[in-house]
Amino acid sequence: MRLFRAGLLGSVAAGFMLWAWGPVPWGDAVYLAVLLVLLPVLALVQLLVIDEHDLERLPVYVASGISILVLGLLALWAGRSEPSWNAMGLGG
Repeated sequence: MRLFRAGLLGSVAAGFMLWAWGPVPWGDAVYLAVLLVLLPVLALVQLLVIDEHDLERLPVYVASGISILVLGLLALWAGRSEPSWNAMGLGG
């Protein structure tokens, strides 16, 4: 649990630094901080949980699919700013 808290704190700090010291909008900074800091920490925490518990595969696969869907939707949300949807090939 300490690792998760440290990752969460590091993610908040990285997001704030990206937003405050760089030309990155706050939504993009938060998303980038989650991808670069919090997601790897969650992977490490998941390894610790797997060692302690015997989990069924189907719920884990469903949760993983939902996580990927959420990350994709957040990527679309972060890409709404300049250069916007056209740069992603989604606009006319």
